[in-house]
Amino acid sequence: MNDTQVLIVGAGPTGLTLAIELARRGVGFRIVERALGHPVGSRGKGLQPRTQEIFDDLGVIDEIFATGRIYPPIRAYSGDQVVWEGVMHERSEPEAAVPYPMVLMQPQWRIERIMRERLAGLGHHVELGTEAIAFEQHEDGVTVTLKRAAPDGAAPENVVPETAAPYGADVDTAASDGAALVPAASGSADVDTAASDGAALVTAASGSADVDTAASDGAALVTAASGSADVDTAASDGAVLVTAASDGADVDTAASDGAASGVVERVRCAYLVGADGGRSSVRKHLGVGFEGDTFETERMIIGDVRTPDLDRDHWHTWADMATRTMSVALCPLPGTDVFQFTAPFVAEEAPEPSLESFQRIFDEGSGRTDVRFTDVTWTSLYRVSIRMAERFRVGRVLLAGDAAHVHSPAGGQGLNTGVQDAYNLGWKLAGVLGGAPERLLDTYEEERLPVAADVLGISTRLYARARRNEQDAHVRDEETQQLLLGYRDGSLAAGERGGERAPDATLEGGRLFDALRGPHFTLLALGTAHAALVKEINATYGAAVHAHTVVRRGEAGDLIDVEGQVHDHYGQGLVLIRPDGYVGYHGDESGLGAYLLAVTATGA
Repeated sequence: MNDTQVLIVGAGPTGLTLAIELARRGVGFRIVERALGHPVGSRGKGLQPRTQEIFDDLGVIDEIFATGRIYPPIRAYSGDQVVWEGVMHERSEPEAAVPYPMVLMQPQWRIERIMRERLAGLGHHVELGTEAIAFEQHEDGVTVTLKRAAPDGAAPENVVPETAAPYGADVDTAASDGAALVPAASGSADVDTAASDGAALVTAASGSADVDTAASDGAALVTAASGSADVDTAASDGAVLVTAASDGADVDTAASDGAASGVVERVRCAYLVGADGGRSSVRKHLGVGFEGDTFETERMIIGDVRTPDLDRDHWHTWADMATRTMSVALCPLPGTDVFQFTAPFVAEEAPEPSLESFQRIFDEGSGRTDVRFTDVTWTSLYRVSIRMAERFRVGRVLLAGDAAHVHSPAGGQGLNTGVQDAYNLGWKLAGVLGGAPERLLDTYEEERLPVAADVLGISTRLYARARRNEQDAHVRDEETQQLLLGYRDGSLAAGERGGERAPDATLEGGRLFDALRGPHFTLLALGTAHAALVKEINATYGAAVHAHTVVRRGEAGDLIDVEGQVHDHYGQGLVLIRPDGYVGYHGDESGLGAYLLAVTATGA
């Protein structure tokens, strides 16, 4: 049996954020993804200002900025005539406290590629074609059964990447309606994977007559059904493997009896993290409820298309201006020659995801014949689901990202909230594995579940405004930027500013974020009165806590607050900033020691 400290299931933005966080802290982990290829579709494309701050800390912001762009103006047409033009986000310039004020457009496939490259630089990689099919919790760890699609655990050559869903989509239903997974099923669709952070194809169900039923009966085992005329039966038979594995039976024997194909491996880990999307197999195996709503009749066809006939400086939309109901839209994706195509549909039978179908939908929706599509590189069918898990932690198993909450596309909150889940969890997992008190992990659910509920409320309200066709339904403000979110009411928030996001500030020779960047706590001692404490903290905690004396211009200290911004915000005293950029402790020396005991390995 192979051992690791953390097993991450799912390699979308959430799983990759957590992997980078653990890698730069030297934690042993594996990250597995059941898809055989990395995703190619645009899917989620908006990075909120708070996520950009996180990417600054993770060391990927330069490449994100070099290849992304702020959202273009929106143009509404009647035929070929522009009838309205506006913006989704009012232009804001960077300032000392908020260096990244604008939402950045970046297709999700590229976000993930940049993150995988960063992870590779830290010496780790994603294990493709590998899925968690069962697990058992023990007092001191979790035993997970993994199944790899190829004997060496690598994707076969010439694998066609996903024909899957936008971030947070529920493709299981689309498949049941004969939707986007119909082409995916030629060679294979794993319906249950398609909505994950990194949905893609698996080698399964080729020749199947009933892909949707097969997936609903246990998509993890659809690989058993190659060539089957009735995948439902094959999956039902294959489902025995999951039961056998969860009961601790001989998985290899079960597989040899025809229950599944591929190589089976048992892994022992201290913690298991499910970042495997809205159809999370980890969440299902835990038995955690996923409450909320799915809007069955409100569906959309999405794809990445090429056309030379529209400019790339605007988001082009066609709508009924009287009812403000969109017919079709084309948004240029930065650094590509591709537009993201979106069009709602209400027909019971889903449109065929083909070049001809996209052209027909555009012609009918726009009333134009002078815009011709030359290629469709990715397609999906999408329906809105708004759901949240009842728990984010059960023992040694934790849920993050879409496995814990799925959002409407309004406001661009889903991907960003998942990244912040992982950013909150990473330092806590590393701390506990390094000797910090186990109760530190309890604060993950304590802090992130209320935030996820709040963000779901924001995206749901925005979606409701769009459904009501309100005039300003397209407008986004600071509510969606996630800079105002915090943990003021949490047990790790102490003092006046405890639980708040720590704003950036101008320092002599740099920025406050330069001092915060990295996997450590940062202690800011304002003024010269705490020089001895700063020296003591640095000697005691080493790399875990970086302590600084912050002074105004003309005073002696190592961080010079040249414009007084740090002092103006915090006043005097001590400010301990957590590794995820939120204030933990704000006060005098009397309470600092007890706080550090609760959050660091040194004080465990």
